[in-house]
Amino acid sequence: MTETGVTLDRNTLLTWMQIVKNFTKGSVIQEWSNVLFFNGRMYAQGADLAVSRLMPITHGDPHQDISLLYPAEELYKFVKSCKSDLTFGDSGNVISGRSKVKFPQLKTQPELRFGISDDSVWETNIGEPLSVSLFLRALTAVEKFASQNDARIFFNGAHWTSRFIECCDGSGICRVFGDFKIPDIVLSSNHFDTVKLALKAHEEEGSFFVSVENNKITMRFHKSKAVYIFSSVDTKYPDTDKVFPNMSNPDCQVSVNLKQLEGLVDQSLIFFNKIISIKASESISELSITTPDLSGQSGFQGNVDAIVRGNVNASYNPILIKDALDSFAKLDSRETVDILFSGVNTPFCIEKKDDYAIVIMPFRT
Repeated sequence: MTETGVTLDRNTLLTWMQIVKNFTKGSVIQEWSNVLFFNGRMYAQGADLAVSRLMPITHGDPHQDISLLYPAEELYKFVKSCKSDLTFGDSGNVISGRSKVKFPQLKTQPELRFGISDDSVWETNIGEPLSVSLFLRALTAVEKFASQNDARIFFNGAHWTSRFIECCDGSGICRVFGDFKIPDIVLSSNHFDTVKLALKAHEEEGSFFVSVENNKITMRFHKSKAVYIFSSVDTKYPDTDKVFPNMSNPDCQVSVNLKQLEGLVDQSLIFFNKIISIKASESISELSITTPDLSGQSGFQGNVDAIVRGNVNASYNPILIKDALDSFAKLDSRETVDILFSGVNTPFCIEKKDDYAIVIMPFRT
């Protein structure tokens, strides 16, 4: 007797399973560690998110009455090991080439949360499309400045507004400007990896739609009819505009080779990772970095050629400087970075452009 079922495209399935595995792995709640195949769609969910997309069917009836649960981690490993498309039988067998595995079928279908199974979730375009590449670039640049378990819960995510996305950990801010089509919300840093994987998986679609309702963020990709629903961080983000320095006429501007400055910061971190002093003088045309040792003397000193207008002598966290330079490299392809200072003990600001701004708060000494 021939087993009935549907055949799914292996590569598309693997990409989706990588997203699912990201948040189901290690879940102690059984219904959050499985994927559900039901009525032509695939579903998975976690503590505060749910995802779904059309089955990438290459053969078989998409409307076939099939409702099967599979353990996400084991299914991911099997799909990854396969070289050809996979046939999912209605008895729980999964076949690829000459390989076959039978997964134990759970008797109780999980309750699908967040309205993820409602067809209206993906049938209607809401608002205007948002660029996949723009949002991916922005989130990748700002994420290093997000916290994970800060008591100030607004720092545990990305502040997403209609005109910019930013992350701030209290000592540094990275903000990327753009038309982001959404009111003020905070996307939890716990969801960054899942969102980035989703954006990369649907990059060819070019755009997606996003809406917010009752502290839920819904991302829709219409070509694949994929839906990602997340709980946002229920908090009001502070007004970070107040800490952005006025850089229209800076007291000091330093233009320096990005790679050379990164190397200097990396060297300083070998000796001390808490604080560095940055000095630059127009008369010397170089930027110097020094670190203290435990006795108060200089533990490291390094210099790099620079074009300097004005003078500066201030102290900063070198790890934040390193993160700022890394974010800059993801936002701008230039070999030279311009750093602006508006006075003594003022923020370290990577040149504010129309599409980004990165600010590091100084140590108060």
